[in-house]
Amino acid sequence: MERARTLTPEDKGTDVVRRGMQAADHHLAAGNTARARELLELLLAQTPHGPQRARLLHRLGEVRYHQDSWVSAQQLFEGALAETGPDTELRVEIELGLAFARHVTGDESGAAAHAHAALKLVERLGNEDLLSRALAHVSLYEFLLGRGIRRDLMQRASTLDAAAGPPWLRRRADLFSAPVMWASMLMWADDLPGARDVFDDLYARMHELGDEGSLPFLLINFSELERRAGNWDQAAKYAAEGSRVAELADQSTMVSATLFCQAGVEAHLGLVDAARANAEAGLTLARRTGNMPVALMNLSVLGFLELSLRNPAGAHSHLGPIAERLASAGVGEPGVLRFLSDEIEALIAVGELETATSLIDQLEHRGLALDRPWARAVAARGRGILLAATGNLTGAHTALERALHEHERLAEPFELGRTLLVTGNVQRRNQQKRAARDTLESSLRIFDRLGARLWSDQARSELHRIGGRSAASGALTGTEQRIADLVSEGRTNHEVAEVLCLSDKTVAWNLSKIYRKLGVRSRTELAVRRHV
Repeated sequence: MERARTLTPEDKGTDVVRRGMQAADHHLAAGNTARARELLELLLAQTPHGPQRARLLHRLGEVRYHQDSWVSAQQLFEGALAETGPDTELRVEIELGLAFARHVTGDESGAAAHAHAALKLVERLGNEDLLSRALAHVSLYEFLLGRGIRRDLMQRASTLDAAAGPPWLRRRADLFSAPVMWASMLMWADDLPGARDVFDDLYARMHELGDEGSLPFLLINFSELERRAGNWDQAAKYAAEGSRVAELADQSTMVSATLFCQAGVEAHLGLVDAARANAEAGLTLARRTGNMPVALMNLSVLGFLELSLRNPAGAHSHLGPIAERLASAGVGEPGVLRFLSDEIEALIAVGELETATSLIDQLEHRGLALDRPWARAVAARGRGILLAATGNLTGAHTALERALHEHERLAEPFELGRTLLVTGNVQRRNQQKRAARDTLESSLRIFDRLGARLWSDQARSELHRIGGRSAASGALTGTEQRIADLVSEGRTNHEVAEVLCLSDKTVAWNLSKIYRKLGVRSRTELAVRRHV
Protein backbone atom coordinates (compact mmCIF):
# COMPACT_ATOMS: atom_id res chain seq x y z
CA MET A 1 0.00 0.00 0.00
CA GLU A 2 2.93 2.31 0.64
CA ARG A 3 4.17 1.61 -2.88
CA ALA A 4 0.69 2.04 -4.37
CA ARG A 5 0.39 5.44 -2.68
CA THR A 6 3.71 6.69 -4.05
CA LEU A 7 2.82 5.49 -7.58
CA THR A 8 -0.59 7.22 -7.59
CA PRO A 9 -0.60 10.36 -9.77
CA GLU A 10 -0.82 13.60 -7.81
CA ASP A 11 -4.01 14.62 -9.61
CA LYS A 12 -5.69 11.56 -8.07
CA GLY A 13 -5.63 13.14 -4.60
CA THR A 14 -8.53 11.15 -3.23
CA ASP A 15 -6.83 7.87 -4.17
CA VAL A 16 -3.54 9.05 -2.64
CA VAL A 17 -5.25 9.71 0.68
CA ARG A 18 -7.27 6.48 0.60
CA ARG A 19 -4.22 4.33 -0.07
CA GLY A 20 -2.21 6.21 2.52
CA MET A 21 -4.90 5.55 5.13
CA GLN A 22 -4.96 1.87 4.22
CA ALA A 23 -1.19 1.71 4.63
CA ALA A 24 -1.51 3.40 8.03
CA ASP A 25 -4.16 0.87 9.06
CA HIS A 26 -1.83 -2.01 8.19
CA HIS A 27 1.06 -0.40 10.06
CA LEU A 28 -1.10 0.07 13.16
CA ALA A 29 -2.30 -3.56 13.09
CA ALA A 30 1.26 -4.78 12.54
CA GLY A 31 2.46 -2.81 15.57
CA ASN A 32 4.28 0.03 13.79
CA THR A 33 2.29 2.80 15.45
CA ALA A 34 4.90 5.49 14.82
CA ARG A 35 4.85 4.93 11.04
CA ALA A 36 1.04 4.98 11.02
CA ARG A 37 1.06 8.38 12.73
CA GLU A 38 3.77 9.74 10.42
CA LEU A 39 1.76 8.77 7.33
CA LEU A 40 -1.51 10.22 8.59
CA GLU A 41 0.04 13.52 9.66
CA LEU A 42 1.69 13.81 6.22
CA LEU A 43 -1.64 13.23 4.46
CA LEU A 44 -3.50 15.55 6.81
CA ALA A 45 -1.21 18.46 5.94
CA GLN A 46 -2.14 18.01 2.25
CA THR A 47 -5.91 17.51 2.61
CA PRO A 48 -8.49 20.34 2.55
CA HIS A 49 -11.42 20.54 4.95
CA GLY A 50 -14.24 18.08 4.31
CA PRO A 51 -15.25 14.43 4.73
CA GLN A 52 -11.91 12.99 3.64
CA ARG A 53 -10.07 15.17 6.15
CA ALA A 54 -12.60 14.03 8.77
CA ARG A 55 -11.67 10.43 8.03
CA LEU A 56 -7.97 11.27 8.41
CA LEU A 57 -8.61 13.02 11.73
CA HIS A 58 -10.52 9.99 12.94
CA ARG A 59 -7.75 7.59 11.92
CA LEU A 60 -5.12 9.80 13.56
CA GLY A 61 -7.21 9.86 16.73
CA GLU A 62 -7.14 6.06 16.78
CA VAL A 63 -3.37 6.09 16.41
CA ARG A 64 -2.91 8.70 19.14
CA TYR A 65 -4.95 6.77 21.70
CA HIS A 66 -2.77 3.75 21.05
CA GLN A 67 0.44 5.72 21.09
CA ASP A 68 0.44 8.51 23.62
CA SER A 69 -2.66 10.57 24.40
CA TRP A 70 -6.35 9.95 24.92
CA VAL A 71 -6.90 13.69 25.36
CA SER A 72 -5.44 14.33 21.89
CA ALA A 73 -7.49 11.45 20.49
CA GLN A 74 -10.72 12.95 21.82
CA GLN A 75 -9.86 16.35 20.34
CA LEU A 76 -9.14 14.74 16.97
CA PHE A 77 -12.46 12.84 17.07
CA GLU A 78 -14.34 16.04 17.87
CA GLY A 79 -12.60 17.81 14.99
CA ALA A 80 -13.49 14.92 12.69
CA LEU A 81 -17.15 15.05 13.70
CA ALA A 82 -17.31 18.72 12.67
CA GLU A 83 -16.14 17.90 9.13
CA THR A 84 -17.98 14.62 8.51
CA GLY A 85 -20.68 15.89 6.18
CA PRO A 86 -23.26 13.37 4.91
CA ASP A 87 -21.09 10.25 5.45
CA THR A 88 -23.17 8.36 8.03
CA GLU A 89 -20.79 5.40 8.34
CA LEU A 90 -17.94 7.75 9.18
CA ARG A 91 -20.11 9.56 11.71
CA VAL A 92 -20.83 6.22 13.40
CA GLU A 93 -17.11 5.39 13.55
CA ILE A 94 -16.38 8.77 15.13
CA GLU A 95 -19.22 8.48 17.64
CA LEU A 96 -17.84 5.12 18.75
CA GLY A 97 -14.36 6.61 19.07
CA LEU A 98 -15.76 9.45 21.17
CA ALA A 99 -17.64 6.94 23.32
CA PHE A 100 -14.46 5.11 24.26
CA ALA A 101 -12.56 8.36 24.71
CA ARG A 102 -15.21 9.56 27.17
CA HIS A 103 -14.94 6.23 28.99
CA VAL A 104 -11.17 6.53 29.28
CA THR A 105 -11.39 10.11 30.56
CA GLY A 106 -13.91 9.04 33.23
CA ASP A 107 -17.32 9.99 31.83
CA GLU A 108 -19.39 6.80 31.60
CA SER A 109 -22.69 8.61 31.00
CA GLY A 110 -21.13 10.57 28.15
CA ALA A 111 -19.67 7.36 26.74
CA ALA A 112 -23.10 5.71 26.79
CA ALA A 113 -24.67 8.74 25.08
CA HIS A 114 -22.21 8.59 22.17
CA ALA A 115 -22.63 4.82 21.86
CA HIS A 116 -26.41 5.13 21.71
CA ALA A 117 -26.07 7.91 19.10
CA ALA A 118 -23.90 5.60 16.99
CA LEU A 119 -26.37 2.73 17.31
CA LYS A 120 -29.27 4.95 16.27
CA LEU A 121 -27.38 6.02 13.13
CA VAL A 122 -26.12 2.59 12.11
CA GLU A 123 -29.39 0.65 12.46
CA ARG A 124 -30.49 1.71 8.96
CA LEU A 125 -27.14 1.31 7.17
CA GLY A 126 -26.92 -2.46 6.73
CA ASN A 127 -23.25 -2.55 7.74
CA GLU A 128 -23.06 -5.70 9.89
CA ASP A 129 -19.53 -5.11 11.20
CA LEU A 130 -20.31 -1.54 12.26
CA LEU A 131 -23.67 -2.50 13.76
CA SER A 132 -22.01 -5.30 15.74
CA ARG A 133 -19.49 -2.89 17.23
CA ALA A 134 -22.15 -0.29 18.04
CA LEU A 135 -24.22 -2.91 19.88
CA ALA A 136 -21.12 -4.06 21.78
CA HIS A 137 -20.25 -0.49 22.78
CA VAL A 138 -23.76 0.18 24.05
CA SER A 139 -23.66 -3.08 26.03
CA LEU A 140 -20.29 -2.22 27.57
CA TYR A 141 -21.27 1.23 28.85
CA GLU A 142 -24.64 0.04 30.10
CA PHE A 143 -22.74 -2.68 31.95
CA LEU A 144 -20.26 -0.23 33.49
CA LEU A 145 -23.11 2.01 34.62
CA GLY A 146 -24.39 -0.92 36.66
CA ARG A 147 -27.25 -2.07 34.46
CA GLY A 148 -26.02 -5.63 34.03
CA ILE A 149 -25.00 -7.55 30.93
CA ARG A 150 -27.32 -6.85 28.02
CA ARG A 151 -27.25 -10.41 26.77
CA ASP A 152 -29.85 -9.61 24.10
CA LEU A 153 -27.62 -6.95 22.57
CA MET A 154 -24.45 -9.03 22.92
CA GLN A 155 -26.08 -12.07 21.32
CA ARG A 156 -27.10 -9.93 18.36
CA ALA A 157 -23.65 -8.31 18.23
CA SER A 158 -21.91 -11.71 18.25
CA THR A 159 -24.16 -13.06 15.49
CA LEU A 160 -23.48 -10.01 13.33
CA ASP A 161 -19.74 -10.19 14.06
CA ALA A 162 -19.64 -13.77 12.77
CA ALA A 163 -21.70 -12.83 9.70
CA ALA A 164 -19.45 -9.88 8.85
CA GLY A 165 -16.81 -12.22 7.47
CA PRO A 166 -13.23 -12.99 8.46
CA PRO A 167 -11.34 -10.21 10.27
CA TRP A 168 -8.82 -9.74 7.46
CA LEU A 169 -11.62 -8.36 5.28
CA ARG A 170 -12.27 -5.58 7.78
CA ARG A 171 -10.28 -2.46 8.40
CA ARG A 172 -10.45 -2.61 12.18
CA ALA A 173 -8.54 -5.09 14.33
CA ASP A 174 -10.16 -7.06 17.13
CA LEU A 175 -9.64 -4.46 19.87
CA PHE A 176 -13.22 -3.16 19.79
CA SER A 177 -14.98 -6.23 18.47
CA ALA A 178 -17.98 -7.85 20.14
CA PRO A 179 -15.95 -10.89 21.33
CA VAL A 180 -13.38 -8.69 23.12
CA MET A 181 -16.05 -6.71 24.93
CA TRP A 182 -18.05 -9.85 25.70
CA ALA A 183 -15.02 -11.56 27.27
CA SER A 184 -14.21 -8.45 29.33
CA MET A 185 -17.73 -8.28 30.72
CA LEU A 186 -17.70 -11.98 31.56
CA MET A 187 -14.46 -11.54 33.49
CA TRP A 188 -15.81 -8.57 35.45
CA ALA A 189 -19.01 -10.53 36.15
CA ASP A 190 -16.92 -13.35 37.76
CA ASP A 191 -17.28 -15.89 34.92
CA LEU A 192 -13.55 -16.55 34.59
CA PRO A 193 -13.83 -19.84 32.65
CA GLY A 194 -16.24 -18.28 30.13
CA ALA A 195 -13.99 -15.26 29.66
CA ARG A 196 -10.91 -17.47 29.27
CA ASP A 197 -12.54 -19.46 26.47
CA VAL A 198 -13.28 -16.30 24.47
CA PHE A 199 -9.85 -14.79 25.13
CA ASP A 200 -8.17 -18.05 24.05
CA ASP A 201 -9.98 -17.92 20.70
CA LEU A 202 -9.07 -14.27 20.21
CA TYR A 203 -5.43 -14.89 21.13
CA ALA A 204 -5.16 -17.67 18.53
CA ARG A 205 -6.84 -15.50 15.90
CA MET A 206 -4.61 -12.49 16.53
CA HIS A 207 -1.49 -14.62 16.23
CA GLU A 208 -2.80 -16.18 13.03
CA LEU A 209 -3.42 -12.73 11.54
CA GLY A 210 -0.20 -11.17 12.84
CA ASP A 211 -2.35 -8.58 14.61
CA GLU A 212 0.42 -7.26 16.87
CA GLY A 213 -1.42 -3.98 17.46
CA SER A 214 -4.25 -5.64 19.41
CA LEU A 215 -2.14 -8.12 21.40
CA PRO A 216 -1.18 -5.82 24.32
CA PHE A 217 -4.83 -5.13 25.17
CA LEU A 218 -5.65 -8.82 25.07
CA LEU A 219 -2.61 -9.80 27.15
CA ILE A 220 -3.55 -7.25 29.81
CA ASN A 221 -6.95 -8.88 30.18
CA PHE A 222 -5.41 -12.35 30.19
CA SER A 223 -3.01 -11.33 32.98
CA GLU A 224 -5.79 -9.87 35.11
CA LEU A 225 -7.93 -12.97 34.63
CA GLU A 226 -5.18 -15.41 35.62
CA ARG A 227 -4.18 -13.32 38.63
CA ARG A 228 -7.73 -13.53 39.94
CA ALA A 229 -7.79 -17.26 39.22
CA GLY A 230 -4.65 -17.75 41.31
CA ASN A 231 -2.37 -18.61 38.39
CA TRP A 232 0.15 -15.94 39.27
CA ASP A 233 3.12 -17.27 37.30
CA GLN A 234 0.99 -17.32 34.16
CA ALA A 235 -0.36 -13.86 34.96
CA ALA A 236 3.20 -12.55 35.26
CA LYS A 237 4.14 -14.09 31.89
CA TYR A 238 1.16 -12.48 30.16
CA ALA A 239 1.99 -9.11 31.74
CA ALA A 240 5.63 -9.32 30.68
CA GLU A 241 4.69 -10.31 27.12
CA GLY A 242 2.12 -7.52 26.95
CA SER A 243 4.72 -5.02 28.08
CA ARG A 244 7.24 -6.27 25.50
CA VAL A 245 4.77 -6.07 22.61
CA ALA A 246 3.39 -2.69 23.72
CA GLU A 247 6.93 -1.26 23.86
CA LEU A 248 7.75 -2.63 20.41
CA ALA A 249 4.49 -1.26 19.01
CA ASP A 250 5.10 2.19 20.59
CA GLN A 251 1.81 1.98 22.50
CA SER A 252 2.44 4.07 25.62
CA THR A 253 -1.20 3.93 26.63
CA MET A 254 -0.97 0.15 26.78
CA VAL A 255 2.42 0.15 28.54
CA SER A 256 0.85 1.86 31.57
CA ALA A 257 -1.75 -0.94 31.73
CA THR A 258 0.88 -3.69 31.45
CA LEU A 259 2.78 -2.01 34.30
CA PHE A 260 -0.41 -2.27 36.38
CA CYS A 261 -0.59 -6.00 35.62
CA GLN A 262 3.05 -6.56 36.52
CA ALA A 263 2.71 -4.54 39.72
CA GLY A 264 -0.48 -6.39 40.66
CA VAL A 265 1.19 -9.79 40.49
CA GLU A 266 4.29 -8.51 42.32
CA ALA A 267 2.18 -6.95 45.08
CA HIS A 268 0.33 -10.21 45.65
CA LEU A 269 3.66 -12.07 45.76
CA GLY A 270 4.99 -9.57 48.29
CA LEU A 271 7.71 -8.21 46.00
CA VAL A 272 7.31 -4.79 47.57
CA ASP A 273 9.97 -2.70 45.82
CA ALA A 274 9.23 -4.05 42.35
CA ALA A 275 5.46 -3.66 42.79
CA ARG A 276 5.76 -0.10 44.04
CA ALA A 277 8.16 0.93 41.27
CA ASN A 278 6.00 -0.52 38.49
CA ALA A 279 2.74 0.87 39.89
CA GLU A 280 4.23 4.34 40.29
CA ALA A 281 5.67 4.22 36.77
CA GLY A 282 2.30 3.04 35.41
CA LEU A 283 0.50 5.80 37.31
CA THR A 284 2.80 8.49 35.92
CA LEU A 285 2.44 7.22 32.36
CA ALA A 286 -1.34 6.81 32.60
CA ARG A 287 -1.72 10.37 33.85
CA ARG A 288 0.48 11.67 31.04
CA THR A 289 -1.57 9.86 28.40
CA GLY A 290 -4.91 10.85 29.96
CA ASN A 291 -5.98 7.28 30.74
CA MET A 292 -8.04 7.72 33.92
CA PRO A 293 -9.10 4.07 34.43
CA VAL A 294 -5.52 2.81 34.17
CA ALA A 295 -4.28 5.57 36.49
CA LEU A 296 -6.80 4.45 39.10
CA MET A 297 -5.86 0.80 38.55
CA ASN A 298 -2.23 1.59 39.36
CA LEU A 299 -3.33 3.57 42.42
CA SER A 300 -5.32 0.53 43.55
CA VAL A 301 -2.17 -1.60 43.48
CA LEU A 302 -0.37 0.93 45.67
CA GLY A 303 -3.30 0.84 48.09
CA PHE A 304 -3.39 -2.96 48.17
CA LEU A 305 0.36 -3.05 48.75
CA GLU A 306 0.08 -0.78 51.81
CA LEU A 307 -2.77 -2.89 53.18
CA SER A 308 -0.63 -6.01 52.68
CA LEU A 309 2.12 -4.26 54.67
CA ARG A 310 -0.42 -3.60 57.45
CA ASN A 311 -0.46 0.14 56.84
CA PRO A 312 -4.19 0.90 56.55
CA ALA A 313 -3.73 4.67 56.67
CA GLY A 314 -1.35 4.47 53.72
CA ALA A 315 -3.79 2.21 51.89
CA HIS A 316 -6.66 4.66 52.42
CA SER A 317 -4.55 7.56 51.12
CA HIS A 318 -4.40 5.78 47.75
CA LEU A 319 -7.83 4.14 47.70
CA GLY A 320 -9.99 6.97 49.00
CA PRO A 321 -9.50 9.17 45.90
CA ILE A 322 -10.38 6.20 43.64
CA ALA A 323 -13.74 5.78 45.37
CA GLU A 324 -14.50 9.47 44.97
CA ARG A 325 -13.47 9.57 41.30
CA LEU A 326 -15.39 6.48 40.23
CA ALA A 327 -18.50 7.63 42.10
CA SER A 328 -18.41 10.89 40.12
CA ALA A 329 -17.87 8.92 36.89
CA GLY A 330 -21.08 6.98 37.50
CA VAL A 331 -19.53 3.50 37.57
CA GLY A 332 -22.04 1.08 39.06
CA GLU A 333 -20.73 -2.37 38.10
CA PRO A 334 -19.16 -3.91 41.23
CA GLY A 335 -16.87 -6.14 39.19
CA VAL A 336 -14.76 -3.15 38.13
CA LEU A 337 -14.64 -1.76 41.69
CA ARG A 338 -12.27 -4.42 42.99
CA PHE A 339 -10.39 -1.95 45.16
CA LEU A 340 -13.46 -1.49 47.38
CA SER A 341 -12.72 -4.56 49.51
CA ASP A 342 -9.29 -3.12 50.37
CA GLU A 343 -10.71 0.35 51.05
CA ILE A 344 -13.40 -1.08 53.34
CA GLU A 345 -10.77 -2.95 55.37
CA ALA A 346 -8.51 0.11 55.54
CA LEU A 347 -11.37 2.39 56.63
CA ILE A 348 -12.37 0.05 59.45
CA ALA A 349 -8.77 -0.21 60.64
CA VAL A 350 -8.40 3.60 60.84
CA GLY A 351 -11.74 4.02 62.60
CA GLU A 352 -13.79 5.47 59.70
CA LEU A 353 -16.67 3.11 60.44
CA GLU A 354 -19.46 5.25 59.01
CA THR A 355 -17.80 5.56 55.61
CA ALA A 356 -16.96 1.85 55.65
CA THR A 357 -20.59 1.01 56.42
CA SER A 358 -21.76 3.10 53.45
CA LEU A 359 -19.38 1.31 51.07
CA ILE A 360 -20.37 -2.11 52.39
CA ASP A 361 -24.05 -1.25 51.93
CA GLN A 362 -23.46 -0.09 48.35
CA LEU A 363 -21.37 -3.13 47.43
CA GLU A 364 -23.84 -5.51 49.02
CA HIS A 365 -26.78 -3.86 47.24
CA ARG A 366 -25.11 -3.98 43.81
CA GLY A 367 -23.87 -7.52 44.37
CA LEU A 368 -27.36 -8.73 45.24
CA ALA A 369 -29.05 -6.80 42.43
CA LEU A 370 -26.67 -8.15 39.77
CA ASP A 371 -25.85 -11.46 41.48
CA ARG A 372 -22.09 -10.95 41.51
CA PRO A 373 -20.38 -13.60 43.70
CA TRP A 374 -17.26 -11.50 44.32
CA ALA A 375 -19.22 -8.44 45.46
CA ARG A 376 -21.47 -10.55 47.67
CA ALA A 377 -18.53 -12.40 49.23
CA VAL A 378 -16.34 -9.37 49.98
CA ALA A 379 -19.30 -7.26 51.15
CA ALA A 380 -20.14 -9.99 53.67
CA ARG A 381 -16.47 -10.17 54.67
CA GLY A 382 -16.39 -6.42 55.13
CA ARG A 383 -19.54 -6.64 57.23
CA GLY A 384 -17.86 -9.29 59.36
CA ILE A 385 -14.77 -7.12 59.91
CA LEU A 386 -16.97 -4.13 60.76
CA LEU A 387 -19.09 -6.04 63.28
CA ALA A 388 -15.99 -7.55 64.87
CA ALA A 389 -14.51 -4.06 65.22
CA THR A 390 -17.57 -2.98 67.19
CA GLY A 391 -17.41 -6.05 69.43
CA ASN A 392 -20.32 -7.95 67.88
CA LEU A 393 -18.50 -11.25 67.36
CA THR A 394 -21.70 -13.27 66.93
CA GLY A 395 -22.90 -11.00 64.12
CA ALA A 396 -19.42 -11.05 62.60
CA HIS A 397 -19.39 -14.85 62.57
CA THR A 398 -22.78 -14.93 60.82
CA ALA A 399 -21.62 -12.45 58.16
CA LEU A 400 -18.42 -14.41 57.55
CA GLU A 401 -20.31 -17.68 57.19
CA ARG A 402 -22.35 -15.95 54.49
CA ALA A 403 -19.12 -14.78 52.82
CA LEU A 404 -17.71 -18.31 52.80
CA HIS A 405 -20.95 -19.57 51.25
CA GLU A 406 -20.56 -17.02 48.43
CA HIS A 407 -16.97 -18.13 47.88
CA GLU A 408 -18.26 -21.51 46.75
CA ARG A 409 -19.32 -19.77 43.50
CA LEU A 410 -16.12 -17.77 43.17
CA ALA A 411 -12.99 -19.39 41.73
CA GLU A 412 -10.59 -16.88 43.34
CA PRO A 413 -8.38 -18.60 45.93
CA PHE A 414 -6.66 -15.46 47.22
CA GLU A 415 -9.99 -13.87 48.14
CA LEU A 416 -10.99 -17.07 49.91
CA GLY A 417 -7.72 -17.01 51.84
CA ARG A 418 -8.46 -13.47 53.01
CA THR A 419 -11.94 -14.39 54.19
CA LEU A 420 -10.60 -17.43 56.05
CA LEU A 421 -7.99 -15.20 57.70
CA VAL A 422 -10.67 -12.82 58.99
CA THR A 423 -12.87 -15.74 60.08
CA GLY A 424 -10.01 -17.32 62.03
CA ASN A 425 -9.36 -14.00 63.76
CA VAL A 426 -13.00 -13.75 64.85
CA GLN A 427 -13.02 -17.38 66.03
CA ARG A 428 -9.86 -16.78 68.09
CA ARG A 429 -11.36 -13.70 69.70
CA ASN A 430 -14.48 -15.73 70.47
CA GLN A 431 -12.33 -18.34 72.27
CA GLN A 432 -12.97 -21.00 69.59
CA LYS A 433 -9.32 -21.99 69.52
CA ARG A 434 -9.55 -25.31 67.70
CA ALA A 435 -11.83 -23.90 64.99
CA ALA A 436 -9.62 -20.81 64.71
CA ARG A 437 -6.50 -22.91 64.29
CA ASP A 438 -8.10 -25.06 61.58
CA THR A 439 -9.43 -22.00 59.73
CA LEU A 440 -6.15 -20.11 59.90
CA GLU A 441 -4.18 -23.14 58.76
CA SER A 442 -6.48 -23.38 55.73
CA SER A 443 -5.83 -19.71 55.04
CA LEU A 444 -2.08 -20.20 55.43
CA ARG A 445 -2.08 -23.16 53.02
CA ILE A 446 -3.78 -21.04 50.36
CA PHE A 447 -1.38 -18.12 50.80
CA ASP A 448 1.67 -20.41 50.85
CA ARG A 449 0.54 -22.24 47.72
CA LEU A 450 0.01 -18.95 45.90
CA GLY A 451 3.26 -17.45 47.16
CA ALA A 452 1.47 -14.54 48.90
CA ARG A 453 4.27 -14.04 51.40
CA LEU A 454 2.93 -10.93 53.14
CA TRP A 455 -0.44 -12.54 53.70
CA SER A 456 1.19 -15.79 54.81
CA ASP A 457 2.96 -13.73 57.45
CA GLN A 458 -0.38 -12.32 58.60
CA ALA A 459 -1.87 -15.81 58.88
CA ARG A 460 1.15 -17.07 60.86
CA SER A 461 0.93 -14.08 63.16
CA GLU A 462 -2.68 -14.92 63.92
CA LEU A 463 -1.78 -18.56 64.54
CA HIS A 464 0.95 -17.60 67.00
CA ARG A 465 -1.61 -15.61 68.98
CA ILE A 466 -3.63 -18.78 69.58
CA GLY A 467 -0.75 -20.62 71.25
CA GLY A 468 -0.61 -24.37 71.62
CA ARG A 469 0.74 -26.53 68.84
CA SER A 470 2.41 -24.87 65.88
CA ALA A 471 0.38 -24.73 62.72
CA ALA A 472 1.39 -27.19 60.05
CA SER A 473 4.84 -27.55 61.64
CA GLY A 474 7.09 -29.32 59.18
CA ALA A 475 4.18 -30.01 56.82
CA LEU A 476 4.92 -29.08 53.24
CA THR A 477 2.34 -27.96 50.72
CA GLY A 478 2.03 -29.84 47.43
CA THR A 479 4.18 -27.31 45.58
CA GLU A 480 6.79 -27.29 48.36
CA GLN A 481 6.89 -31.08 48.33
CA ARG A 482 7.63 -31.16 44.58
CA ILE A 483 10.28 -28.45 44.91
CA ALA A 484 11.93 -30.24 47.82
CA ASP A 485 12.03 -33.52 45.87
CA LEU A 486 13.62 -31.90 42.81
CA VAL A 487 16.17 -29.92 44.82
CA SER A 488 17.08 -33.08 46.72
CA GLU A 489 17.84 -34.67 43.34
CA GLY A 490 20.46 -31.96 42.76
CA ARG A 491 18.45 -29.67 40.46
CA THR A 492 19.14 -25.94 40.40
CA ASN A 493 16.41 -23.39 41.14
CA HIS A 494 16.18 -22.57 37.44
CA GLU A 495 15.84 -26.24 36.49
CA VAL A 496 13.10 -26.69 39.11
CA ALA A 497 11.31 -23.60 37.77
CA GLU A 498 11.34 -25.02 34.24
CA VAL A 499 10.03 -28.43 35.33
CA LEU A 500 7.18 -26.98 37.42
CA CYS A 501 6.45 -23.99 35.13
CA LEU A 502 7.21 -21.52 37.92
CA SER A 503 9.36 -18.41 38.07
CA ASP A 504 12.86 -18.60 39.57
CA LYS A 505 11.74 -16.16 42.29
CA THR A 506 8.80 -18.36 43.25
CA VAL A 507 11.08 -21.39 43.58
CA ALA A 508 13.56 -19.43 45.73
CA TRP A 509 10.78 -18.15 47.98
CA ASN A 510 9.27 -21.60 48.45
CA LEU A 511 12.71 -23.09 49.12
CA SER A 512 13.26 -20.61 51.96
CA LYS A 513 9.94 -21.72 53.48
CA ILE A 514 10.93 -25.38 53.10
CA TYR A 515 14.18 -24.72 54.97
CA ARG A 516 12.28 -22.98 57.76
CA LYS A 517 9.64 -25.70 58.07
CA LEU A 518 12.10 -28.58 58.06
CA GLY A 519 14.73 -26.87 60.19
CA VAL A 520 17.53 -27.13 57.61
CA ARG A 521 19.94 -24.50 56.32
CA SER A 522 21.21 -25.77 52.97
CA ARG A 523 20.44 -27.90 49.94
CA THR A 524 22.78 -30.59 51.28
CA GLU A 525 20.96 -30.75 54.62
CA LEU A 526 17.67 -30.88 52.74
CA ALA A 527 18.84 -33.80 50.62
CA VAL A 528 20.03 -35.68 53.73
CA ARG A 529 16.73 -34.96 55.51
CA ARG A 530 14.70 -36.18 52.50
CA HIS A 531 16.61 -39.48 52.24
CA VAL A 532 16.80 -40.57 55.86
